[in-house]
Amino acid sequence: MKNYLLDLRQKLKPLVPVLSMSVHEHGCRWVYGMVRQSNVLSFNAIRCSGGSDLESGTSISGDSLNAGLLGGFIQDALGKISSCGLVKPSAVVYSIPASRAFMCELVSESGSSEEDLRFQIEDLLAAAVGDQTDEMVYDWQTKLDTSTNDQGDPLVVAAVLKKLLDEILQASKASQLKCLGVTLDNIAAVNGYLQAASKHHQTGNPKFLLYGEICKHRVRLAVFIEGFLCHESQDFSDQGFSVVQSVASLEKLVGVWARGDQDQGEGTVRLIVGGDLMASKTAISTIKRSRLLADKLFEIRPLPQIREHWHADVVAYGALEGMPCA
Repeated sequence: MKNYLLDLRQKLKPLVPVLSMSVHEHGCRWVYGMVRQSNVLSFNAIRCSGGSDLESGTSISGDSLNAGLLGGFIQDALGKISSCGLVKPSAVVYSIPASRAFMCELVSESGSSEEDLRFQIEDLLAAAVGDQTDEMVYDWQTKLDTSTNDQGDPLVVAAVLKKLLDEILQASKASQLKCLGVTLDNIAAVNGYLQAASKHHQTGNPKFLLYGEICKHRVRLAVFIEGFLCHESQDFSDQGFSVVQSVASLEKLVGVWARGDQDQGEGTVRLIVGGDLMASKTAISTIKRSRLLADKLFEIRPLPQIREHWHADVVAYGALEGMPCA
């Protein structure tokens, strides 16, 4: 599951201290540790984790994901790492809210050159964003699905505003950290849970992998096929969801998706549930009482190193663990 907006081109030495940051609407969570490199990045040891929250009632919205804000998050993390007597990280990776990205699918002619692909993608983005004047940067990956091969090569495209990526690079440089990659939070979350599942030898190969995120003010559903996002829907509450209300909202989102996709059979759908409300002791039992969700639930045991804030830190963990390092 590549989906990096920046290729991990930089070479790492065998063990390097790296900071992985997950930026969300109300702050960030981070995980720090020693990272090894083969074909992918992987934590050899997680040394500490933490987070920074914005003031109550404020959130990251619009263009407020800026270098100054990110720089403050980074300095808070570096201060905590230093206070633990640990060496300063030399590199950083990020996950950012998926709402900041534009994702789409494209079928290109078989054998198209990279230049031709870029022209096709830029035309698609221009048609999709309309009068958007800010420059966008993008990345793409070929899907494993071969159902459209008689028409061409199916691609998944992810794009963000260039100024957002510039702010990330500026914040990293100001803190003397090499930026190794940027990914989206829903992809990082699913990757983090699945990486943990593989370490616990919890296996499963469903056709549809559902990621439900239950938070105080938002419930989100993302559906993946073969590692690629194919559906996303959300529900919001200004007053805030209780655990019961958030699970009911997730039921609604899953139900709407299920009615629209009839190609489902027993064992073909697995559901991973994350989000800050999963820290509640009643969350799992509430989900298991749901006739719609219970038989799909994929419970994944937390990693010992980040057990205390498992559902908060798994996103930062997944932004790095198992990601390609070319």
